[in-house]
Amino acid sequence: EPVDTTKYEYLSLPDSGRWGLLLPEYSALAGKAGVAREDLLGLPLILHQRIGLQQEIAHWAQTELEQLHVAATYNIVNGDPAAFVQSGLGYLLTTDDHLPKQLDAGLCFRPLSPPLELRHALVWKRYTVFSKAAETFLRTFRERSAMKSAEY
Repeated sequence: EPVDTTKYEYLSLPDSGRWGLLLPEYSALAGKAGVAREDLLGLPLILHQRIGLQQEIAHWAQTELEQLHVAATYNIVNGDPAAFVQSGLGYLLTTDDHLPKQLDAGLCFRPLSPPLELRHALVWKRYTVFSKAAETFLRTFRERSAMKSAEY
């Protein structure tokens, strides 16, 4: 989340991830417990290409998106995203749940401070005609989500 509700339907998932920077251990930021808003300004950032996520990061940083130094964007990272950082392209802004449990040597992850969390969602295109299997999956998912919500 956020989800573009003009194009998509969605159900929120209970999972979340904490935003932070994947960075080289030699970076001055590696010695900090967290990355502050002012730390992002001027850094070459590698961001997800979804404009909603970019705007959320800019809002957190209390700046305009145009003020962030976006070195590269991505849609889907297949495999380990460490290669982006190791190549010197920039600092990967991502969530902790998208990183491998064991980071490559020479890299570290520092969470944003104050924290910024990302909520996950099950998303599908509006007005989609589903197969029977997909309809069953979505109905079962909704039923189980409703049961878990009632437990809380």
